[in-house]
Amino acid sequence: MIELLWVFFLISIAANAFFIWFLKENTKRLIFTSRNIGHLLDVVLEYREHLKSISELELFYGDENIISLIKHTKFMVEEIDKFKEVYSVTDDEEDTSEEPTEEDLNSPEELDKRFGLQS
Repeated sequence: MIELLWVFFLISIAANAFFIWFLKENTKRLIFTSRNIGHLLDVVLEYREHLKSISELELFYGDENIISLIKHTKFMVEEIDKFKEVYSVTDDEEDTSEEPTEEDLNSPEELDKRFGLQS
């Protein structure tokens, strides 16, 4: 009888160790996913702003292809935002800072910095 209790005790310890390891690994993956979804959203937002700045150039003003790309990018941002709400388990310090306005994002200095045109 005592041997049977020891067997159950050892099985319980092994199962608990496995579950602790399993939770630890899945938590790492969830945090990784959470951080990268935020980064992906930032990249897509920068892309959208870049498209807007191109569409406002005299050469491309009113181009249907660029307008279609802007609409598609807006849809992508909305979809990524849904995932960000679901997977946001980390609070990045960047999220608490003040969001730049559209004027800030389209300033010549900011555009040069974002697209590597600064000398």
